[in-house]
Amino acid sequence: MDLAFDLVEYVMLFALAMGVFFALAAPSQFSLYLVALISGLFFGRALWKWKSKGQVPVFIVIAGFFLGFSIGGFFASLRVLFLVFFLGILAGYFVHRSSGLALG
Repeated sequence: MDLAFDLVEYVMLFALAMGVFFALAAPSQFSLYLVALISGLFFGRALWKWKSKGQVPVFIVIAGFFLGFSIGGFFASLRVLFLVFFLGILAGYFVHRSSGLALG
């Protein structure tokens, strides 16, 4: 077992668990969509930050988080949830790309 090779899978499983936790912690659909937007902004920044280092591992982690988030948010519309999450990713990516924010 090579930890460096399997690290993406472990991070994806952690992101899946965090997605389920965040979705179950949201008391209403509005707050669930708000958490999806904020999570999308975070992952958009992650895509922008690691754009030159290979984006496949980032996409795997994003997919794991969204899978967990959609499992935990079973009471919400999956289409709206995906749309809000995807728009958050786009907004986070393009805000950091256009303004060159250096937050770390």
